[in-house]
Amino acid sequence: MSEYLVIALGAGFEVILVLGVLFAFMLHYKAILNKDRRIIMTLRQELSNKRNLMAIEEPIERRRHHRLKLNDEKCTVRIIDFGEYTLQKLNNKSFEVEMLDISLGGMKISCSIDFPVREEVDVALSFTKEDGTIIHIKGLVMRKETKHGRRTVNYGIQFINPSAKEETEIQSYINQKEIAKKLLTSAAVR
Repeated sequence: MSEYLVIALGAGFEVILVLGVLFAFMLHYKAILNKDRRIIMTLRQELSNKRNLMAIEEPIERRRHHRLKLNDEKCTVRIIDFGEYTLQKLNNKSFEVEMLDISLGGMKISCSIDFPVREEVDVALSFTKEDGTIIHIKGLVMRKETKHGRRTVNYGIQFINPSAKEETEIQSYINQKEIAKKLLTSAAVR
């Protein structure tokens, strides 16, 4: 019996030793995890502080082209392709809109027509320069903005592969509008 008792005590001692080692390992592993969590939280806080400082110091401009805000400028929009079969009856419909801003890459328009933008909507745009020259360019409706309580809807349109001539005409239009704004501002100051 004493032989079995020695074996049982030895086995019990081994189990206690293994459990002790496992417990020590778990405590050590938990300490490492807590240390790593503190480091991660510190780094997140530092990153957040840096982002806040960057946002205060200098807003990031994501646009590639300078945008010029416009006042009471009109543009004709013709739907070339609505992209959605159920709306094909609206293809080749034209309507007048207000141009809110323009750049070499696109424009923002405002109109009273609220059409869905689920698929790609191809449009043809026409607007007139000060000298009477009409600019024609194709675009793609990229975004739709609706504001609660407003009767108008804003659409962001990206110009589609403008030719060198079209880019020159658009830049000339932008330059004319900027000069007119500066003249108006300097006349108001006098």
